[in-house]
Amino acid sequence: MKKQRVGLVLGVLVMTAITLVGCGKQTSSSGPSTQDLAKKQEVTILSNKEITSIDPSNVIDATTSTMIQNVYEGLYRLNKNNNPQPTGATELPKITNGGKTYTIKLRQSAKWSNGDPVTAQDYVYGLRRGVSSKNAASNLAQYQSVKNAAKIINGKAKASTLGVKALGKYELQITLARPTDYFTKQLTTICYKPLDQKYVESQGKKFGTKSSNTIYNGPFKLTKFTGVGDNWTLVKNDQYWNSKKVKLDTLKFKLVKATATGADLYQAGKADYAPIDGQFVKNMKNDKGFNTKSSSTSNYIGFNFNQTLFKNANTRKALLMGSKKVRHLY
Repeated sequence: MKKQRVGLVLGVLVMTAITLVGCGKQTSSSGPSTQDLAKKQEVTILSNKEITSIDPSNVIDATTSTMIQNVYEGLYRLNKNNNPQPTGATELPKITNGGKTYTIKLRQSAKWSNGDPVTAQDYVYGLRRGVSSKNAASNLAQYQSVKNAAKIINGKAKASTLGVKALGKYELQITLARPTDYFTKQLTTICYKPLDQKYVESQGKKFGTKSSNTIYNGPFKLTKFTGVGDNWTLVKNDQYWNSKKVKLDTLKFKLVKATATGADLYQAGKADYAPIDGQFVKNMKNDKGFNTKSSSTSNYIGFNFNQTLFKNANTRKALLMGSKKVRHLY
């Protein structure tokens, strides 16, 4: 792909996924028309953080969440107006039982990258595995709407009691603990991705640790991810049910933690997208490809209470007194 500037490449990336902390929501938008496309559909993207896993049950960081949204497809994704639209499902849920029962019909043409069909049981298994995972408590806010999810996460119930079941090969039912108006939007997060139980169990603890130990049902497949290292690649998934609408063939990711290095690579034409901050924003704001993207972010400062110094509330308060924009919990 012809080397473009930051703004264009950021727009292309957002077509397939948006970076959100924790169980990130999946988004979509229309792509360019065929006549606008370059012959070589490849982009190089610099990332300042690693991906940690490709197992949707064990992901809590934003960078990995973005990759998950590119290689796994759930029931719905958010459109440009922030409204859920069907992807793995064929239509919006049928809501009954006073808002507590969601019945969802699945797309029968959806397949895993190994050719297996994506079924309702894959969603049942994915959800049960998710609430039983080591990171389930971190995603409690996304799961707790589902009946018995909180009890399972807290070790007070078995995963088999979760309010989810397959009514047929391509029909899923989710029962909530209480009516939740925004639950359909929650279904766009990585917490509600399907998993092929037969394949996952065949890989054991290796599942999700490398691209070679994982299968995918989204628009892209992950390659060249070994669990360590600084490079990974997304390639178009030809088994994806809507692959004709996927314009990019390859997205190459390179880990570059130093902003200066990333800016240099970008200016040398060796990267299509590079995140910048600080002085580089001032220096490059007039660049043709300069673009900004607002996002919601929450940060916190945590203290190690095993250290004597931080056991004292006055010490913690003193350290935070210099910040005028932080709400303090001592």
